[in-house]
Amino acid sequence: MSKAKGVQLKTLGWDIDLQDPTQPYLDTSQKQKIMTQLGRIVSQLNDLRFEKLGSIIERDGMYFVGKCLAPAFIFHDRERLLDIPCGPFNSDKEYYDALLFVYLRHVEKLPLYGNVFFDPKPCEKDFQDWDAFLSTFEEWSLRTPDEEESLQNLLDYHTAGHFMRQMIPSLESTSSPPGFSLYHHDLSTGNLFVNDELEISCIIDWAYASTVPTTTANSTPGLPHPRDGTEPYLEMAFRSAFNVVKESPWICARRASHFTRLCLLDSQQEIVHLKELWGTDGLDEIQVWRLFRSAQRTENDLIQLAKELAEDDEDHE
Repeated sequence: MSKAKGVQLKTLGWDIDLQDPTQPYLDTSQKQKIMTQLGRIVSQLNDLRFEKLGSIIERDGMYFVGKCLAPAFIFHDRERLLDIPCGPFNSDKEYYDALLFVYLRHVEKLPLYGNVFFDPKPCEKDFQDWDAFLSTFEEWSLRTPDEEESLQNLLDYHTAGHFMRQMIPSLESTSSPPGFSLYHHDLSTGNLFVNDELEISCIIDWAYASTVPTTTANSTPGLPHPRDGTEPYLEMAFRSAFNVVKESPWICARRASHFTRLCLLDSQQEIVHLKELWGTDGLDEIQVWRLFRSAQRTENDLIQLAKELAEDDEDHE
């Protein structure tokens, strides 16, 4: 086994450390340099085209695309869900339909691990000092256990799936070359190594790599962790490495990123991702809440689901 060259990017500090603001961290130009390099690497991976969507399997010295073992299909004990489609898939639609299916099965069968749709986890980046963040986070942590497993919260996550299904056609690429791209699902600062000139020298942890639709492959990586999202100037730095002039493919890529994060249920910021998926920054939380309640009163599948959830709850009392 060889040793990765350079140092982990996370040791250099990506953002200011609220607990210790005196710690060094990368400036704007240094972050742009990293993102431009990531764009070049992802662009090169896009040149490796595969006929199916799934994980790369090695058997007897031969490589082929098998069932998908990407994080959205196996994290949070999802590998225990026996009826989920794992591929390999033949189209963007099949893949995104499967992601949504796994998401809905998770909501139905597995714990939500602190996810409350209309009470998202406080984000450290939204605070100016550590004490204010910690106080808000502790208050949130105390109230989420009761909210998480409430019937209304479960129905809200199913309702999000109802709206996500409507968005799947907007995720499918119409201008990409045939085939599918190889994708690293965790381009975090812990998996990127750089040298003294901030040149990426190594990327580790390819265990969950898989082929994905081009719209997902072209999603701008969030740093320091994929769940953290990215800022517009860093997205532009990433995009500069691609020979894609039109804006529409990038809009699809952005939507695909938020759709995937929603399906993975790892950000505890689902309402934020849904608003981004819709492309409606102008909607506030109250307006989204009203849309959900309207759908729950008028959509037959959600009306039936609410009845089933209530009946299941009575059976467990």
